[in-house]
This record gives sequence, structure tokens and C-alpha cells, in this order.
Amino acid sequence: MAAPLPALVALCAVLLGGCSPGTFLAHRILRAPNSYPDWIAPDARVLLDLQTNIVHGLPRHRFHAPASPVLPGDPAQLSYRIVPPAAYRPVVVSSNWTHHGRAMSEFRIARQVPAPPLPGLQRPVGTVILLHGYGLSHGSMLPWAFQFGDHGWQSVLVDLRGHGRSTGRRVSFGPAEIDDLNALLAHLDRQRTLPRPIVVLGVSFGGSLALRWVAGNASLDSAIAIAPYQIGRAHV
Repeated sequence: MAAPLPALVALCAVLLGGCSPGTFLAHRILRAPNSYPDWIAPDARVLLDLQTNIVHGLPRHRFHAPASPVLPGDPAQLSYRIVPPAAYRPVVVSSNWTHHGRAMSEFRIARQVPAPPLPGLQRPVGTVILLHGYGLSHGSMLPWAFQFGDHGWQSVLVDLRGHGRSTGRRVSFGPAEIDDLNALLAHLDRQRTLPRPIVVLGVSFGGSLALRWVAGNASLDSAIAIAPYQIGRAHV
């Protein structure tokens, strides 16, 4: 069967531009997830329904990370929140159903607003840095932050480069993200906002970054990786 005309035109444009199909695909893989239009996103099978005022009193901050040697000329402005310890009393209600033969899930997340201080707590037990999965944002880690906050821990939630409201045209699946996080850690340390010990917890892509990060930064005490996968140096 002959290839459709639009597909042939696209292939010719790629080849005439001096880019092999493999290189073209690699550039698409390294493109920042938040740069893709919403209309090409797949239908979500897991829905996160957050309370309207769930981030009340938890302002968003921004940090200009320097360009990584891995991605020269592509510095990232990182968006992050600090969640101090308090009695958030988070509530998570889950629902599961089937839609046209597909398993669907929804999680409704709420917490006490405003959250009163924890009785008798003089200072945070420590700091947890929470890293989200690929294609997500720090909002997906809010339930973790509130649970840790209930137990006296301060949390730092960050949108990785090219995710959420952080900038950056490309991702590197490891090296550039670690450079960004090292710069953010040093920035927060200068502000004296990181009680020790410092633990990194990540999920999926964030879990892989957590393992890689703690192995190369002596300021971090430990890492918790949930469903990590192998990542390496990816740069085109």
C-alpha cells in the first residue's frame, strides 16, 4: 500500500534537512514535555482531583539554574514550593471504574486549610526533596509532602526542567537534571532553609534521578526510589 502523501512530505522534509529518521526521533524524545500541545496528549487513565485551595499559604518560588554543560545554551528556570511541617491531615479518596473496557482511577486529595502547627515541634525533623515522574509536575507529589509534614518533615517540591512551570527546551534524562538540582540545593542552602538530614524521594523518572543524585552529592543523606528505571546520558 502506498504511503499517504502527508507522510511522504514529512519524511522528505526530514531527509532534506540533513536529519536522519533516528536523529529526528532522538530530538523529539529530548524535547521538553511541557512544550507539546495539549491536543496530542493521551487520554489520562489516572485522574488527580486536588482541593481548590490545597496550596494555600504555600507560595511558588522560582530559581534560575545556570546552563548545564550537557545542554549548553539551555538554562532552566525552576519552579518549586517549600512545604513546612504542620498538621495538614491529608485525606485521599480513590475511585476505580471501567470506561469502554479501560481501567480508570481517580484520586481526590484534600487537607486542612489553614494547617495548624504541630504541638511541641521546635524545628523540622529534616528535609525531603520530592521528585515527580516524567511528563508530570510537582503537584503530583503534594500528598507525599502533606504526609511528611504531618510527621514533622519539611518538603521541597520542584518541577524538573521542561516540566510543569519550569522552563528548559530540552531534557537529558539525567545529567542536566542533576546539574539543575545541585544548583537549586546550593541556592536553598545559602538561604538556610534546609534542616538536616536531607532525603530525596522520587517516583519513576524522579526515582531514577534520586538514586543518581544521592550517589554524586555528599550533602544528601539518603534516597528513596519508587519504581525507578535505568537512565543514562542522552544528548543529541
